[in-house]
Amino acid sequence: MLSGIGGVKVSKSRRIYLGRDNAQWRKVANEHEVKSVLSTYGFEFPVMSELSAREQLEIISSAELVVCALGAGTIITKFTPEHCITILLAPKDIGGLWGGLASAIFLRQIYDRIECERVVESDVIRLNKTGENETADFIVDLEALKARVESACHFMSTRQCRDALQL
Repeated sequence: MLSGIGGVKVSKSRRIYLGRDNAQWRKVANEHEVKSVLSTYGFEFPVMSELSAREQLEIISSAELVVCALGAGTIITKFTPEHCITILLAPKDIGGLWGGLASAIFLRQIYDRIECERVVESDVIRLNKTGENETADFIVDLEALKARVESACHFMSTRQCRDALQL
């Protein structure tokens, strides 16, 4: 798929937030505040569902840092460059590790997760094996988010090796 768009885009490193503002459940209850925090770090907020597959790949293949809310959209992080760091926002005790995490392990990427508190139960109830509702909305601890993003930015500025094609 990446070869279809001319390979990984290395000319501009982007910081991307993939939210769930159009989702029916498992929404980030304080998404407005999350976006406000992330905007201070230069994040973009594409609405992937409104873009073509090619546009989505062009955006994600140029990412150096992705923050994403747990959901089906997180699988696109497998198309990020090797040096990309992904931070997943997810309710405590909810799965969803294997899509993005499995790809990150294979691609030798840094993958982190912020465990978030559930705040609103959805009209749809779908219990996982531990008895937790997988559809519940959740709230992101903004201080934890800032700390993780700052840590990622520090890592990128001091220790991260860029793709050889950027040299």
